[in-house]
Amino acid sequence: LVTDTGSFRYRRTNAGSHRMAAELLEKGVRPDEVYESVYACDSVAKMRLLGHVLEAIQTSKDGRIGWLTCPKALRNKYGATVEDTESFVNQLTLMEKVEVGILFREEDNGDIKLSFRGNRGVKVIDVAKRLGGGGHLYAAGARVSGTMQEVTERVVKVVEQLLSKGL
Repeated sequence: LVTDTGSFRYRRTNAGSHRMAAELLEKGVRPDEVYESVYACDSVAKMRLLGHVLEAIQTSKDGRIGWLTCPKALRNKYGATVEDTESFVNQLTLMEKVEVGILFREEDNGDIKLSFRGNRGVKVIDVAKRLGGGGHLYAAGARVSGTMQEVTERVVKVVEQLLSKGL
């Protein structure tokens, strides 16, 4: 319930979600234990990698697009797993002005895995589909070939074009 509603912040969260939470509380579920099991379980490797990746955060000139890159060599340097990087894209939705957050992660086979998050009502599914991927309206992804720099430049241009057309 907590993760599916984004801690009760996603647009599709409704009164029924809150009623379920109330029922769980009435049955003795402890919020502190739920929090610990969902959010307080990151490895040192993940936290160090996240810190490194966040130092290199980039944004478009207008601030509407934010992105992070995570090369395989960097992940290996910290001993982090691919799964450790899954939530990194969510950090971008915390930034003022960012409407589209993108994580560019180099896979073991050299492909670049793209993770998109739409913020402030921006639907990213069309971007992902255009690049051969899929997902949900506000959380989507794709896998593409190319170098990190080539893919980053190409995808950011696509997102800029779509935002200018009212994505």
